[in-house]
Amino acid sequence: MVVHDAQRVIGYYGVAPTAVVSTVPPRSIKTGQPPNPIPCLLLGQEAAGLEAAGHPTPSPPATA
Repeated sequence: MVVHDAQRVIGYYGVAPTAVVSTVPPRSIKTGQPPNPIPCLLLGQEAAGLEAAGHPTPSPPATA
């Protein structure tokens, strides 16, 4: 997944299926007898643009 603002890439994210094995799930999840393991998605930030991470954009190298 690519996130952009005004056609500039500000970050890359990855989504992967995973599952949580829990012997005592919270009541909000336990309602309705969910499957065991509990399926979920893992979201990982793979990269962020310099400005999005709070760093100034580097200037282009000077030419002689």
